[in-house]
Amino acid sequence: MQKTQKWNVVWDDYYMAPYAYQDRQWVGYDNEASIRLKVNYAKYYRLGGGMVWSIETDDFQGKCHGKKYPLLTAINEEFANPSVALPLPPKAPATQPPSASTTTSTTYKPSAPTTASTMTTTTTTTPRPPPTTTTTTTSTTVAAWTSSKAPEHDPISAPSFKCTQSGLHRDPADCQKFHSCVRVQGESGSSFLPYEFSCPPGTVFDDKIQGCNVPSLVKGCENATVQVFSFFRPEAV
Repeated sequence: MQKTQKWNVVWDDYYMAPYAYQDRQWVGYDNEASIRLKVNYAKYYRLGGGMVWSIETDDFQGKCHGKKYPLLTAINEEFANPSVALPLPPKAPATQPPSASTTTSTTYKPSAPTTASTMTTTTTTTPRPPPTTTTTTTSTTVAAWTSSKAPEHDPISAPSFKCTQSGLHRDPADCQKFHSCVRVQGESGSSFLPYEFSCPPGTVFDDKIQGCNVPSLVKGCENATVQVFSFFRPEAV
């Protein structure tokens, strides 16, 4: 588009991303610099992941930037680099305090005994109080991007429940509880690791839909006693 039409490209310091405009058309987008800033943001705050929208607009054939996949390449390279301090957008310009207000009143006062009149002008100036300035000092600690050790498996299901196959299974003694059976491979062969969960109040686990449901729709749990929410409604006075 930039090769066939004349577009004006501007870098926005506040949003730390570029945009382009031509006449009354405007488009915001990411380039290599802005995508690296976003990846570093995700790393700095240790976010679980991110999403790339409209990835098909990356330069797959290298026609515009001289190399293929410039955005995907920038993402991969930035994840391999250590985290650095996050750049901050510029501060908004300070608002100037209003100037002192001036009130001018004009009074026409006749002068006896002649018919001519003289004009008396009174000017009153009310100064504004000086603006209050508050200074805040902020310290930033930058942590290096390091990988964490995978947590140890810690089964939380009761010993009375035994997994026989992978998946989700309702607890035979409590309709509101269910177990997630995960197959793991150990030195002595494969085994199941059970994790216990509970459905939200007022629901029971339904093996048919593999999720929580109301008791009246789950066979065998129609009359189950389940925990429910209780609400206090004050009486009108």
